[in-house]
Amino acid sequence: MTDDLDHYTNTYQIYSSDPKNCQNFLGSPEVINWKQHLQIQCTQPALKEAIQNLAALKSSKVEETECFLYMPAETIKKMIPSLLDVKKLSPKGGKPKAM
Repeated sequence: MTDDLDHYTNTYQIYSSDPKNCQNFLGSPEVINWKQHLQIQCTQPALKEAIQNLAALKSSKVEETECFLYMPAETIKKMIPSLLDVKKLSPKGGKPKAM
Protein backbone atom coordinates (compact mmCIF):
# COMPACT_ATOMS: atom_id res chain seq x y z
CA MET A 1 0.00 0.00 0.00
CA THR A 2 1.19 3.50 -0.70
CA ASP A 3 -0.01 5.52 2.32
CA ASP A 4 1.17 4.16 5.67
CA LEU A 5 -1.25 6.40 7.59
CA ASP A 6 -4.46 5.53 5.73
CA HIS A 7 -6.13 2.52 7.33
CA TYR A 8 -8.88 2.63 4.69
CA THR A 9 -6.49 1.89 1.83
CA ASN A 10 -4.44 -0.46 4.02
CA THR A 11 -7.28 -2.94 4.43
CA TYR A 12 -6.83 -6.70 4.64
CA GLN A 13 -9.60 -9.26 4.12
CA ILE A 14 -8.81 -12.46 6.01
CA TYR A 15 -10.28 -15.94 5.93
CA SER A 16 -8.45 -18.95 7.32
CA SER A 17 -9.33 -22.61 6.96
CA ASP A 18 -7.19 -23.14 10.08
CA PRO A 19 -7.91 -20.13 12.35
CA LYS A 20 -6.12 -21.63 15.34
CA ASN A 21 -2.80 -21.79 13.51
CA CYS A 22 -2.96 -18.65 11.39
CA GLN A 23 -1.03 -16.44 13.84
CA ASN A 24 2.34 -17.46 12.33
CA PHE A 25 1.08 -16.75 8.82
CA LEU A 26 -0.40 -13.34 9.72
CA GLY A 27 2.76 -12.40 11.61
CA SER A 28 4.89 -12.80 8.50
CA PRO A 29 6.11 -9.40 7.17
CA GLU A 30 5.23 -10.49 3.62
CA VAL A 31 1.55 -10.80 4.59
CA ILE A 32 0.76 -7.72 6.73
CA ASN A 33 2.82 -4.56 7.17
CA TRP A 34 2.33 -3.96 10.89
CA LYS A 35 4.15 -0.60 10.66
CA GLN A 36 1.15 0.90 8.82
CA HIS A 37 -2.18 2.09 10.11
CA LEU A 38 -4.35 -0.75 8.88
CA GLN A 39 -7.74 -2.38 8.98
CA ILE A 40 -8.32 -6.13 9.15
CA GLN A 41 -11.74 -7.40 8.14
CA CYS A 42 -12.84 -10.95 8.85
CA THR A 43 -15.99 -12.84 9.66
CA GLN A 44 -14.39 -15.57 11.76
CA PRO A 45 -14.58 -14.99 15.52
CA ALA A 46 -11.74 -17.52 15.95
CA LEU A 47 -9.30 -15.06 14.31
CA LYS A 48 -9.91 -12.45 16.99
CA GLU A 49 -7.43 -14.00 19.45
CA ALA A 50 -4.72 -14.42 16.79
CA ILE A 51 -5.06 -10.77 15.71
CA GLN A 52 -4.99 -9.53 19.32
CA ASN A 53 -1.90 -11.65 20.09
CA LEU A 54 -0.09 -10.34 17.02
CA ALA A 55 -0.98 -6.74 17.83
CA ALA A 56 0.41 -7.19 21.34
CA LEU A 57 3.63 -8.70 19.94
CA LYS A 58 3.96 -5.78 17.52
CA SER A 59 3.12 -3.24 20.28
CA SER A 60 0.07 -2.14 18.30
CA LYS A 61 -3.30 -0.96 19.57
CA VAL A 62 -6.38 -2.84 18.38
CA GLU A 63 -9.86 -1.38 18.05
CA GLU A 64 -12.60 -3.88 17.39
CA THR A 65 -15.80 -3.07 15.51
CA GLU A 66 -18.63 -5.48 14.81
CA CYS A 67 -21.06 -4.90 11.95
CA PHE A 68 -24.21 -6.75 10.99
CA LEU A 69 -26.03 -6.76 7.67
CA TYR A 70 -29.80 -6.67 7.80
CA MET A 71 -32.11 -6.81 4.81
CA PRO A 72 -35.87 -7.09 4.38
CA ALA A 73 -37.33 -10.53 3.70
CA GLU A 74 -38.54 -9.35 0.27
CA THR A 75 -34.98 -8.48 -0.73
CA ILE A 76 -33.77 -11.88 0.46
CA LYS A 77 -36.51 -13.60 -1.58
CA LYS A 78 -35.33 -11.79 -4.71
CA MET A 79 -31.58 -11.92 -4.24
CA ILE A 80 -30.77 -14.99 -2.13
CA PRO A 81 -33.85 -17.17 -1.66
CA SER A 82 -31.79 -20.00 -0.15
CA LEU A 83 -31.13 -17.81 2.91
CA LEU A 84 -34.80 -17.37 3.66
CA ASP A 85 -35.57 -19.82 6.41
CA VAL A 86 -39.01 -19.25 7.89
CA LYS A 87 -37.87 -20.73 11.23
CA LYS A 88 -35.42 -17.84 11.67
CA LEU A 89 -37.90 -15.05 11.02
CA SER A 90 -39.73 -13.51 13.93
CA PRO A 91 -43.50 -14.11 13.50
CA LYS A 92 -44.36 -10.81 15.23
CA GLY A 93 -41.70 -8.66 13.58
CA GLY A 94 -39.14 -7.08 15.86
CA LYS A 95 -35.50 -8.11 15.89
CA PRO A 96 -34.73 -10.91 13.38
CA LYS A 97 -32.68 -13.92 14.37
CA ALA A 98 -29.19 -14.24 12.84
CA MET A 99 -28.93 -16.34 9.69
